[in-house]
Amino acid sequence: MATSRTSNTRTRRGGTKRRLALNVPPDIKRILWAGLALYVPFMAAVFLGVITFTSWPQVELLHNARVDLEVLSRHPHFFRYLTARPGLLLADRFGDVGFSLYIAHLALGSILLLSILLRKQPIFLIVGAGLAVFAIQMLMNGRGVISWFGWTFILALFFESRDFKLLCHLPAFGLALLCTSVSSGTFSVAFTSVLAFTFAQTVLKKSWTFAVIFAATLVSFWGLFVQGLERNLSYFTLGTRNPIMNMLRHGAGDIVLEHPILIIGGLLGVLALGVVGWSMAKRKPDILEWIVLLVPIAGGAFGYTTLTLLLPSVLTVFGRRIQRKTPRRAMRRAAHGQARHVPRGPQFGGPSGFAQR
Repeated sequence: MATSRTSNTRTRRGGTKRRLALNVPPDIKRILWAGLALYVPFMAAVFLGVITFTSWPQVELLHNARVDLEVLSRHPHFFRYLTARPGLLLADRFGDVGFSLYIAHLALGSILLLSILLRKQPIFLIVGAGLAVFAIQMLMNGRGVISWFGWTFILALFFESRDFKLLCHLPAFGLALLCTSVSSGTFSVAFTSVLAFTFAQTVLKKSWTFAVIFAATLVSFWGLFVQGLERNLSYFTLGTRNPIMNMLRHGAGDIVLEHPILIIGGLLGVLALGVVGWSMAKRKPDILEWIVLLVPIAGGAFGYTTLTLLLPSVLTVFGRRIQRKTPRRAMRRAAHGQARHVPRGPQFGGPSGFAQR
């Protein structure tokens, strides 16, 4: 994404002072300017009540209890409350519009992150993806928007990071996972994906940075993962005493249970089309693309909200595979520029670099 560089500036006493400058690529700058242009009308719509987002009972109950965070840290929904706390504090001061403003910033952040992921693609694809994300977020409450922001943040860390820095990416993954913890399903997908990605990179690249991120993620969030799994198993065990079947009826798996032949036939057809599509692609899918596609599908069987994470993944994977065609005029100009800047030898030198006699 953005890279940094140092530049020298002269001081009054004639010396030089090193200054750190942020080198942002031009295509990211254009997306950031577009996001800034959308910011004012988007927030105005929130202020006027045209766009509203609501909280959910779990976090409202903890917030209205007015208990110290140290006491709340023992509650199973503590991390969910942490993600919603800034919006709830704004709601205490400004009413319902305060929480909507908080969630609106996260919604806009998701759109900007997805646009950055697709910045090399045609403009119609970027606009279409942004509109699709915006339309779905308008149907969500604050809980869904927060989880989407965390997942798009993880996708950006996966696909945009070229040089992983431990002090930068470790807290970034932690923040993204914290945002997805508003739902056990979305957190399970994000947690599994981060572990799979960092483990694969550790094995393939033999990098200690990925090994540390894998170990830190596992140690820090394993308790939350097990806690959510146990809570869901105990909840879905009620009634039929079969938690797996109850979980499937809670999510997209219910459709499979009701219409198994139709769904299996449809999945086989989609699989066949997918195989043809992959074979026609210029390059085979890598392990990261498989992770961000298959893990949300598996998680979506147990919850519709979890299944929605598949949309940003599909837009990212297939959108980045569409190669933008370079105009012929630009190609000729680039070729002409390369021809003019062919390095030659010293004075009177030809291509060999020796002086002609």
